[in-house]
Amino acid sequence: MLPWKWASGLRCTVGLHLALNVPFRLGAPPNIIMTDVYSHASPVRRQAPWTFASALKDATVEEWVNLHVHRRLAFALVRQMQGRFEAVSPNHLTLLSGALGVCAGICSYRSVEAGWPWLALGALLLMASVVVDCADGMLARLRGQSSELGRLLDGLVDQVSGISAWYGISHAMCAGIDLPGEWLYCTFALLSVVLHVALYDQIKGSFTALTTAPHGAQPAKAAPGRFERWTAALHRNVYGGIMRAFGVDHAPPKNGDRAAARRLLSPAMRKVTYLGLGTQIFVLYTVALLGALTHVWVTFVLGQLLLSVLFNAWTVVSLVSWNRAAARLRAEPAGA
Repeated sequence: MLPWKWASGLRCTVGLHLALNVPFRLGAPPNIIMTDVYSHASPVRRQAPWTFASALKDATVEEWVNLHVHRRLAFALVRQMQGRFEAVSPNHLTLLSGALGVCAGICSYRSVEAGWPWLALGALLLMASVVVDCADGMLARLRGQSSELGRLLDGLVDQVSGISAWYGISHAMCAGIDLPGEWLYCTFALLSVVLHVALYDQIKGSFTALTTAPHGAQPAKAAPGRFERWTAALHRNVYGGIMRAFGVDHAPPKNGDRAAARRLLSPAMRKVTYLGLGTQIFVLYTVALLGALTHVWVTFVLGQLLLSVLFNAWTVVSLVSWNRAAARLRAEPAGA
């Protein structure tokens, strides 16, 4: 038999309590309740594991490459943060994404003097930047920490990191290939990407507003700070100007039928998703990595052609499809 001083040192987490208000009968098992002998607290309910589906936006507005590549990798990162790293906010991930994008541009720029391994590193850093960029929104949705400031900061960081990576990769391309007007060609590709992303973001916002019901009464918002006002004005003037210049129809239907809006606009919205930033960056880091590994610099030319020719043609197709769908929605009778 163990001495009591030994037994008192053992930590027991399960207590056996006999129910004294029930008569004890020979051969009948005692009424056993499993509790904590120290606190006698009720069992703690564990939070349900985060799922990939709950971390996504509306699947209709998701880019294919984000849904099947970038967000899969991002969720593997975000899933490790459930119940841990509470001090890490979605905005911290946004800033990390921007830092990775800037480093990708620096490495790509340095590859002209330091060799192709730096270009491969730049391509991988650019891919990591996109993955972390997807992770910030997923973490915000899972924790319920979405905010207008986070949305504006995400857009601004995307622009800074995207332009940094474009400049570094374009510098490497121009050094490896002797083409007349090479920087003019690269600049046209950049402007094309800005156009594609602006149209995608604005049409996505219109689709969401037309098809998603508001979630009850919204809490009063605090007055925006200087940074929020400045960033919002930049988005409104640049993106809004592009929308007006290209005649994108995003007026709400008269009948306000959200089910009809989803039914009629979803096919056009899926076409528009191929203009998103994730798809454009995927092309950029893929051709950079292929160029670094094969030393065939013509891959850069093919990538630039893809961004500035094929995607521009797809932009026209997407805009025509969206405007036609919006016209059909306005003509849709109420309750149809």
